[in-house]
Amino acid sequence: MTTNATLYWNKVLKLHREGYPVATIQNILKNEGLDEVIIAESLCKLKLILYKKRKNRAVIIMVSGAFIMLFGFIITVVLFHYNHNFDLFLYGFTVIGLLVLSYGVYEML
Repeated sequence: MTTNATLYWNKVLKLHREGYPVATIQNILKNEGLDEVIIAESLCKLKLILYKKRKNRAVIIMVSGAFIMLFGFIITVVLFHYNHNFDLFLYGFTVIGLLVLSYGVYEML
């Protein structure tokens, strides 16, 4: 990146940290008369960073849902072998795990 592009990138980051959405940042930069190519490049870089953060959060959520389901399965097997009632763990943890896993998939997409 050239010096001007780095300057614009720093401005885009500053506006994002202040809470402006991407469309508003684009309008602010256009109103200042900046070059369209540099604006597009800076906004693409910002969007890639935002999508990467969202994807990482989604993966953590999906793994959490999978662990909840695995924990429910293990407890169900143990209770089954000891002839105890395992319905709460079988259905409860499965439903909760699937809901958490589904929310993670939603965040990913």
